[in-house]
Amino acid sequence: MKRKHLITQILSMVLGIMVGGFSHGDSNPSTPNPTTLKVTISSNTHGQYHVGDTLTTHLQTNEDGFVFCYYQDAWGKIVRIFPNRFRPDSAVQGNQIVILPAKSSGYKILFDKTGTEQVTCYASHQNIAISDIQPEDLSPLSVNSIDEIGDILRKQNPHLATATLNIVVH
Repeated sequence: MKRKHLITQILSMVLGIMVGGFSHGDSNPSTPNPTTLKVTISSNTHGQYHVGDTLTTHLQTNEDGFVFCYYQDAWGKIVRIFPNRFRPDSAVQGNQIVILPAKSSGYKILFDKTGTEQVTCYASHQNIAISDIQPEDLSPLSVNSIDEIGDILRKQNPHLATATLNIVVH
């Protein structure tokens, strides 16, 4: 009977850890909870485009934060599309939709080749940057993949929120 009781206690403890997590004492209320920031990105076409179409996406976070978005075209070139020279501030207000690219911006993203493209946005409670690999926005980066950018940003903030919109150009 004692063995059955011990197994029940162990299972209760394991389930408590899985559901509630460990408690590490008092949390610091001035440090934001890194798991609460979320970023979403979508398009009216659900990622389906044709050659000659232009990209329009909608970006939103659930809290105030800083967002960095990157676009990889069908050729494999990667550029930072947000922030940019037309909207240089990476700060966004929570629950506010940001249109990329904005109609008032001085650029458009035109699909000129069939294939797969991607937009990935990273959100953080703190302002982070990777100026060492790209001094200017809207120009090709010296990286091989968007995942490489994520790795660089996670070195500055391991709790980044990430959203990706996969695009198919027909």
